[in-house]
Amino acid sequence: MAGMTAHRQPRPRQHDHAAHRLAVAAAAVAVAAMSGCVSCAHYPAPPGDAREDAYITPEAGGTTMGSFTFTANATTNQLTITAHGLTTGDGPAAVRNIGGALPSPLVPVTDVFIIRDDADHLKLATSNANALAGTFIDLTTAGSGTNILEIGLPYRVPRIAAAGGQIKSADMNATWASLVALYDLLTGQAQAIWSSLRVAVATTFASATTFEADITVNTNATIAGTTTTSGALAVNGSMVLGTISPILSSGNNNNFNPTGLSGATVIYAGAGAAAAITGLAGGVNGRLIYIVNVSGFAVTITNLDANSTSANRILTPSATTLTLTGSNGFAVVLVYDGAAGFWRVIGKNF
Repeated sequence: MAGMTAHRQPRPRQHDHAAHRLAVAAAAVAVAAMSGCVSCAHYPAPPGDAREDAYITPEAGGTTMGSFTFTANATTNQLTITAHGLTTGDGPAAVRNIGGALPSPLVPVTDVFIIRDDADHLKLATSNANALAGTFIDLTTAGSGTNILEIGLPYRVPRIAAAGGQIKSADMNATWASLVALYDLLTGQAQAIWSSLRVAVATTFASATTFEADITVNTNATIAGTTTTSGALAVNGSMVLGTISPILSSGNNNNFNPTGLSGATVIYAGAGAAAAITGLAGGVNGRLIYIVNVSGFAVTITNLDANSTSANRILTPSATTLTLTGSNGFAVVLVYDGAAGFWRVIGKNF
């Protein structure tokens, strides 16, 4: 914490002992951390300091702590932040990203330190020593989306200052360690909750959703978009899948791509005459599609039909044409094989 001078203020002598001053210091740091403003706190001088009857407040021009949006240049290894106000050696800081990817090799929740190039540009280092030596992180990509640099509690350990000039960070180490432990605990608890998410109420996933752990749904779930999970999906209630009811054209329906296909799992296919599906768009590895003939006419599924592009073709059992007879609700189940690059029929009810 740069630029701190002493200002005397009257204090009740009956409270003037080391334990009280340390408790007040801890409270001041905690309140400052929660408010996001370290420069707005007043700190009692450390026990045994020549200024022990004084309060210490930051001078104007002290280090700013906050959050900065930045762009990166993989050629110069610089981050651009207009009027950032940071100094070489500041840190630790952290970077994160919204809606894209961080510049490589930066990763979130990892300490980085500042190397100031000028008022609007800086580089990052992996340690305070490297920052002071000018040894910067070599960026290989510029990243994408919104990149954010955050510095300040809980992203910064107070800087060590000379006795008599500034409050000494050594006097705050215990408080800082407690704050870091609390931050780690809360972060761990949030991760634990996320890692075993349970949806205990009726839920609608109305847009594309990705889960990176096991999901348990204990009541009804409506999936109106594309939902991806890299763990197990357990549904203890009903699951409502997206449906569409297109009308097939008579004859061949090549590269069939009806409105709403991207959010559908069940296709209730109508037809005004006999029709054939030679291929189906929207293939993504592992995607399931149910095609149900609800018309009064025969609908056929042809095997690897060259009338559709190769990525949309359908492999049928024994390479034969499948006929979904009209008025009987006949259906087939398709799964997309991303490695092979086409749909496979894996089930039928006739």
